[in-house]
Parts: sequence; structure tokens; C-alpha cells
Amino acid sequence: NDLSGDVANLFRVVRRHYEPFVDELRWLIASRAEFDRQNAMDPRLLTDIERAVRFLYLQRLAFGGRVDSRHFGVRRDQDSRINLGKLRAELKLLRDRLAPVTIEQLDYADVIRRYDRADALFFLDPPYDETKGYGIEFGRDQYLAMAEQLAGIRGQFIMSINDTPFIRETFARFAIAEVETTWTLSTCAAGRAKKVTELIIRNRVA
Repeated sequence: NDLSGDVANLFRVVRRHYEPFVDELRWLIASRAEFDRQNAMDPRLLTDIERAVRFLYLQRLAFGGRVDSRHFGVRRDQDSRINLGKLRAELKLLRDRLAPVTIEQLDYADVIRRYDRADALFFLDPPYDETKGYGIEFGRDQYLAMAEQLAGIRGQFIMSINDTPFIRETFARFAIAEVETTWTLSTCAAGRAKKVTELIIRNRVA
């Protein structure tokens, strides 16, 4: 499930129109001018395949993979992220993985209500607290509502989220584990990485 129509469309196109989708990608190169041209397009005027190509192209090349206020990103120490040979292999794996999958485009709360049962396992990856760039509004009232809903489900859930006092307080009733990781996005311009703690939250511990 993903609330973004672009994500749902990309998954659907890769699963059902893999070859035409790859053909559309064949002539694209990593170019600031092409990035700006694609970014200026109105996706509502494109076919599903064109829209999927545009979304994948922009997300591969946008700084930090942002979905709003996109800017062309480039790393001097890395090859282009638009490499058809590598993309073809990755997309084939994605197509095969999606073959038996049902794709939803619903609010997370609706998905939980529809699919909750004793043997269900939900993985939640909500927008990080106090972080922008997701293209949707997700205020702290949403985290509070999420915690209340998760407290009453029959199945299990696992959530990944950043570590803030508000998140710890909101989900204090659940099992919380700390995970050390490295953030590079906010510090890459300065040429250094930042060690941070993220949280894995779940309602049951195996």
C-alpha cells in the first residue's frame, strides 16, 4: 500500500507493462536539462506508462529522493543512477515480486481496518517526525491516532521511525528497540555522515 498515486501506478505498470515501460526508459540519460523537463510535466496529461517513467526517473535523480520541491542531485563519486542495464535487472526482480501482490492506494488506517486479522503482519514506515519532503501532510495528531489504532489490532505490526521524545512518548505502550544507522542525506554537502538512532516499534516480541 502507498497513498501516492505515482507509486501505485509505477507498481502496476511494472507488473503489467514491463517491456513497454523498459522501452520508454531506453533513451533517457542522467541530464539536468532532461530532469527539469520531466519535472515540469503535468503527470495528469501523461499515459500510465509515461507517468511511471517520469516518476522513476525523477526519484532516481532527485536529491534525497524527495517527492516535493525536487532538485537535480549528482554525486561526483558515483556512477549515474539512470543505468538501463542495472535498472532492467532491478525492474525484472520487482515485476516478479509483484506478480502475486495486491496493490492498494489507501490511507494506512483503512488498510489496517480492511486486512487486520490474527495472523496479519503490518509493516509501517510513516513519515519521520519533524521531517519534511514527503509530499503529504502528516501531523503529530496522525501519530497519536496511529498509536491508538495499533493498540487495538488483532495482528502484529512492525514500524520503523526516527527517534524523538514525542515518538517515544506516543508509542511507549509498545516494545521499542534502538537501531544505530548512518544518515548521509543531510550532511553529504559537507562531506560527512551522521550517526543516528532510529526506532523499531512492535506490539509483540517473538
